[in-house]
Amino acid sequence: MRWAIIGHFMSRLSALLVAFACCLSGAAYAAAPSVAAGGFHSLALNRDGTVRSWGDDSTGALGIGRTLSSPDPLPVSGLTGVSAVSAGGDFALALKNDGTVWAWGYNEYGRLGDGTTTARSVPVRVLGLTGVVQIAAGRTHAVALTADGGVWTWGYNGVGQLGDGEVGERSIPARVGGMPPAAEVAAGMSHTVVRTIDGSVWAFGVNDLGQLGDGNPTPLYSGRSTPVRVASMTDVTQVSAGGFHTVVRRGDGSVWAWGDNSGGQVGDGTTVMRTSPVQVAGLAGVVEISAGGLYSLARKSDGTVWAWGDNGYGQLGVNASATVPLPLRLEAINGVSQLAAGFLHSVAVKADGGLWEWGSNQYGQLGDGTTVSQPFPVQLGNMNGVTGAAVGAYFTVLLKRDGTVVTFGDNSRGQLGNGAFTFRAVPSAIAGLSNVTALAGGYEYSLALTADGRVFGWGTPDSSVGQSVPVPIPSLAGVSAISAGYYHSMALLANGTVRAFGSSYRGRLGTGNEDGVSEAVVVPGLTGVRQVSAGEGHTLALKTDGTVWAWGENGSGQIGDGSTTDRFSPVQVAGLADVVEVSAGADHSLARKSDGSVWGWGGNYTNQVNGGSTDQLRPGGRWYD
Repeated sequence: MRWAIIGHFMSRLSALLVAFACCLSGAAYAAAPSVAAGGFHSLALNRDGTVRSWGDDSTGALGIGRTLSSPDPLPVSGLTGVSAVSAGGDFALALKNDGTVWAWGYNEYGRLGDGTTTARSVPVRVLGLTGVVQIAAGRTHAVALTADGGVWTWGYNGVGQLGDGEVGERSIPARVGGMPPAAEVAAGMSHTVVRTIDGSVWAFGVNDLGQLGDGNPTPLYSGRSTPVRVASMTDVTQVSAGGFHTVVRRGDGSVWAWGDNSGGQVGDGTTVMRTSPVQVAGLAGVVEISAGGLYSLARKSDGTVWAWGDNGYGQLGVNASATVPLPLRLEAINGVSQLAAGFLHSVAVKADGGLWEWGSNQYGQLGDGTTVSQPFPVQLGNMNGVTGAAVGAYFTVLLKRDGTVVTFGDNSRGQLGNGAFTFRAVPSAIAGLSNVTALAGGYEYSLALTADGRVFGWGTPDSSVGQSVPVPIPSLAGVSAISAGYYHSMALLANGTVRAFGSSYRGRLGTGNEDGVSEAVVVPGLTGVRQVSAGEGHTLALKTDGTVWAWGENGSGQIGDGSTTDRFSPVQVAGLADVVEVSAGADHSLARKSDGSVWGWGGNYTNQVNGGSTDQLRPGGRWYD
């Protein structure tokens, strides 16, 4: 069933939107992109080489180590030195300065290129690729360009989009032959477009709607598995692949397009499919193009943005009907320096560094703190000055560079600290809280550490009504670090001792019993501690001598003493020494040693400790170096 061309596309989209989400970030042009719009998520490349992401995270496409969607930008785990990003339908790619490629998200058909089909919520390196200068993510496949002009592809290959003459899938990149050295690559829903160094255009993959531009469409669900040249295209300076159409820019600043035109995305004033290139009407002086799901964007040299095609979700950013077959200028934005068209939403970076978005916002992909679609460009105002973040069950807390704290999300227990108990989708500052240096988020509460060593808390660590404004934790001073568990919290003092407060159920406070406490109490017998980490019901402490101690719930062996008996006082984790970092999860634990190896123990039902599925009662499975 080709839903994209039966009647009006958007009227048939609701039931199939996720299954058919495509990349269409554009992100395939010679200049390194700083933003990328995917199926239902977005990426932003910061000037310091780190990456932020927001939107749908049901497949791990945000790369933040969990699968909980976010309407606000969050740092992608462990990524530094990045020079370019590209967003696929439900996965993402990052190119580092060293020429390596990293991927995360859904991994069906091997689209992450790591030799597996296992989904990844944090970045993993794409195997066998070095010297890469450009990347492009399609719906279910990926493309990389190397410095020697080589084109490498991996992922799904059901209609020939990998260009290797075969049909199937590949979880490790392989080089494509049969064309001159490449200068640029672009990936659409199920087709790939290549600009070669001589200015010609080559394409392979699905061609039932003429998206390859060779004038000879193929039957439904079939395509061309080796590169074919688009005969009439010369002096091409940029290519961009949309859902089922292709857009190119020539050296004279004109724009040409071909393929599916059901939404008017070819820009020739009609909705007639074009199997060969036609010129986009009325456009000159164009310096950048980006093809989206069923629409297209162009930026002129004067910084204006022009859009055409389907506008069912406001993705064109213009005051127009659902179908716009000729380019219209976005009156609400100018001074733009870079564009990215996604499946149903668009992103623009202005010359002053401002980030603007518009279109569908079902999964928070616009990053404005809401899930309300925007038919006109809105500025994303919370991307500047954030130095830290803490995430609770259904809320987020951000630390600003000036020491203030902003919050948004669920507030039913007062966890936003704003004196109310009502949901807030737009970040707002907590009044009266300043000089904050660190944050910690529990299930329905938050903690803040101030520069003078005090700790403030708000929300609730149990089922009571909750504290809606920050209050100081009694008996706490000289604190150097904080950690929040499900319903219990830990404070590490500068003298190497630990204070605990909150629920004492099953020994999670480490005080030797389950007696309730109304203020922070000393964890007996612990000295020389350098780090503390609170899990859901247990806690880890790392001492300066490199040993690890644990207490609390132990039903899955997360204490690491070889038993499943709850521990009401700290016990040493068996067989671990020379540790430099610890982290407590829901019911498992991790430790990193000075040699770079990582050791895990505890609950293992989703392979969170090692490659098996059996709980580990002692540290084992040296699974990473």
